[in-house]
Amino acid sequence: MSDSSSNRIVCLDLDGVVRLLCDPDTRSYPRDRLKTADQCYSYFDQGCVWQLNRLLHATDARFVIISTQRQLHDWAVLLDAFQHSGIDLDHLHPDANVPWTGTRSRDIEEWMTAHPEVQDWCVIDDELRHYEGWKYLDKVLVPNSRYGLQASTEDKAVRMLLRQPPLREYGQDIPDDTL
Repeated sequence: MSDSSSNRIVCLDLDGVVRLLCDPDTRSYPRDRLKTADQCYSYFDQGCVWQLNRLLHATDARFVIISTQRQLHDWAVLLDAFQHSGIDLDHLHPDANVPWTGTRSRDIEEWMTAHPEVQDWCVIDDELRHYEGWKYLDKVLVPNSRYGLQASTEDKAVRMLLRQPPLREYGQDIPDDTL
């Protein structure tokens, strides 16, 4: 990774982003399998992990964890689950376990204050309720918790982190100068 990797950060929720909140086969919520060490590899959706790794490699970004899972499990258990699921730990920021304050937006702001080297960042979280009224709401990308991180959210994150203009959304007018 280049020196610019510390300048780009993905603040990552886990549930609903890389861990689907609805099993597509049973249409029920999955049980928490992190407590069983031999099943860590199955905790995260492999398609979502692939999208995350692709995002991190495309932007040379690092990621930090903002999920409530950091309150439910020891950090070592989470790291083991990341490793077994194939999440690229080379992109894990050295200070990735964002301190818990009880409010995700405050957690992120305090972490960013402690890391002034960060220039470009985004939040990927399936729960917008954690950011209502937040001054950085435009940095929050919200995937559908049943499908997790998909190509459309990945593309928005890549464009945000690389300071590229967003793609035209469905229903938007095409500017006259592009015709």
